[in-house]
This record gives sequence, C-alpha cells and structure tokens, in this order.
Amino acid sequence: MKKILAFAALFCLASSAFSYDMLYRRFEPENPSPKPQENIDWSDFVAFNASDKKSPRILLVGDSIVRGFQSDLQEELKKDGVNVSAWASSMCASDPDYIYALNLALEEGKFDAIGFHNGGHLHIPSWKERKAHIVNAVNFVKAKAPSKKIFLMSRTPLKDGRTIDDVALYEISKEMNLPIVDFIGAMRGLDGGKYWAGDGVHFKPEGAKIQASLVAETVRKLLGQGNISNAAGRSESPADFNLCMGFNAKSKEGRRIVLLGGELRHVSHRLREKFASVANFTYWDSSKGVSHPDYERLVSYALSLLPFDAVVFKPQLSQDEGIKAWSDSYVKVLDSISKKHKNAKIILATNEINNPSIRCAALAQNKFIRKIAAERNLPLADLDNSKSQFEALQDAVCKEFGWSDNEKGEVVQLGSKYGPNGEIK
Repeated sequence: MKKILAFAALFCLASSAFSYDMLYRRFEPENPSPKPQENIDWSDFVAFNASDKKSPRILLVGDSIVRGFQSDLQEELKKDGVNVSAWASSMCASDPDYIYALNLALEEGKFDAIGFHNGGHLHIPSWKERKAHIVNAVNFVKAKAPSKKIFLMSRTPLKDGRTIDDVALYEISKEMNLPIVDFIGAMRGLDGGKYWAGDGVHFKPEGAKIQASLVAETVRKLLGQGNISNAAGRSESPADFNLCMGFNAKSKEGRRIVLLGGELRHVSHRLREKFASVANFTYWDSSKGVSHPDYERLVSYALSLLPFDAVVFKPQLSQDEGIKAWSDSYVKVLDSISKKHKNAKIILATNEINNPSIRCAALAQNKFIRKIAAERNLPLADLDNSKSQFEALQDAVCKEFGWSDNEKGEVVQLGSKYGPNGEIK
C-alpha cells in the first residue's frame, strides 16, 4: 500500500520486544479513508526516561488529547516507578497507514500496559463505521502484544457541553471486557474557563492534570501495587523521540521539501513562512542517531508519507561512536535515499558547533559531510560557519531551486493556498 499519510514517527529500539514481523498486514483496512484529510498531518512518539529498561512502562496511543497530558502522566506515575511512552497523531484508525504506524509504535519497547484512544479525528463521519476500524486496531494490539494489559480511554467532553454521540469506545469496552478511562463522565460539567483551552476542544494544564490522574488510577489498578517497582533512587534520563509534521498536506502546488533529522523542526516554521509562495515543508526529527539499527527503516517510512521534491539530510549528532562507524552508517542511509528517490534533490547539512562538549565530534563529522558533498556534487548547508541555521538552510534551498531573493522573502497571506498556518481556501 502506497503510504501517502501523514506521519507518525515511530519506531523500534534495538532491544525491541518484537521482531520485525508482518502481522500488521493482516489488519490493514480494506476500505480506508482517503488521505490526506487534514492540512497539517502530524505524529509524535516519545519515550520518557528512555534509558530505564528495568521499570514498568506503559504505552499510550492517541491524538492531541493524549499528547496534552502525557508529560503530566509521566510525572504522576514516576512516583510509582512507572515510565510512560506515547504515540500521538492526527491519524484516524480508518486511515490507510494507521495500522502500520501503530505497529512501529508497538515495536518501540517492552510495555506492561497499553492505553488506546481514537476518534477525535473524524476521517469517516459515521462513528458506527469508525467503530469497526477501532475494533480492528484494538484486535491488532491484542494480536501483536497478547500478554499485555490493555485499557481504553474515552473521548473528552466539549467546553460548551454539547453531547458527543460517538459511544464507540464505550461499546468496545463492554464487548471486549476492557477497562475504560471515562473522561466524559469525570469532566462533564467542570468549569470551562478553568479547564478548557480557547478552542473548546483541547485543555489547559489544569484539565490535562485531571486526565493524567484518571489514567494513572487505571494503570495502578491494572499493574497492581505489588508489580510496581519502588521509585526511590531511580535516576531520570532524557526522552527518546520521533516527531513528524507535514504542513499543507493537501496542497499539490509548489515544491515539497523534507527536513530530515538533527533538530531541524525548530527552524521549520520560519522556513515555511519564508518560502510560503513556492514551497511546502515536512519535518522528521528523531533522537536516534544515523547508526541506530532502525534509523534507515524510519527514514524510509518518513519519506513515503507525502510526495516531495527535495530532502535536507542532517542526522542527529552522535558522540557515542568513532568516525569510521558513523561515516559508514551515514553513507548507507544516504545511498538508500538516493536509490529510492532518484528524482529528488538532496541537500546535505553540517552540524552547528555552539557547544564545547560536542565540538570534537561535530568537527569530525562535518569534515566527512563536506567531503561527501564535494565527491557527489551535492549542495551543502554549512551550519558551523557564521550564518544561523535558518540563514544557511534558506540560502542552500534557494540556490538549489534557483529561486530569487524576492521569491525567498515573499510570504503568502493567511487564507491563501499555502498560508503560513496551512490554510487552503
């Protein structure tokens, strides 16, 4: 199935609890909803306290509601010695790539419990039709992780109190005998000004804390107090992440440029505003280095989501290996991109050198990147010179496509086909 969906990041650690199997193919929907349906498609995976492999870990599957309370849940459950991973995306369970992306999320590690939430992105209008796709997704989770504890999380109430007719998750809870976190029952009637954000759908930090507390209560019941390790003395480590966003996903006009890795998401918004008259952007960013055993697979998936014209390739800086091993991995991934996407322009980017602790590794890797760019006659965005990251990327993209300075600086107004906030008339 051709993957034209928006992302997800997702992904598999070397120590994954699962091998790369093809079980997901049996659960891919026969009649998926067409994609893309949203103008900004996104997907985030995060694993808090990623280096802790001994403590229990849960996986949350959901959308922006889950993304809103996942940090609070980590803070709540770390008191019990439990870690949180979460995959949140703009996907509906009926989307063509949903099962594949869910499969990648499940392969991210060993999970003791899995919480499932879906239904906020209505890519199939009828909740009864969507229910069949949600059942299919839950059945896939049960088949992929048969020994894991599974719970559901309901949709959330609206600020204005309107009734949500969609009761799919409640029905599935009864039919499959799965516990459900009842957000609607617990939060209906609360002070809208205090707990809801301005859009009336999402939540302020106060509302997210309530949701985290409700989920934590269910997790504690499922895992059992005796199965939760003592958090005393447990060290905290950085989060592992895979993040992706496709701006103007519906637009078929202009060029599409993919920013691949290396914290480039931080400059993506400025680039899309500068190039809004001529280009659309997608970014994929990951804490995984180019030598990670799953890096190439994740890159391949990220580049399959939307058609594109150019890739800016800047893997995360690595300090954990020698330059020979790193350079071999770099070339392997670059060759894979070149082979699979022969018509796409490839722009290489060096690392910034603004931190003394990474200077030696960055200098060695940058020297190799410049060498490869020269040997293969590839354009280079040199980020370790006096220019800012934004300026270097802007100039490299502009030069490669032959865009003038005027085109580089034009910004299409909001509400146009490619406005900076992604509107399409």
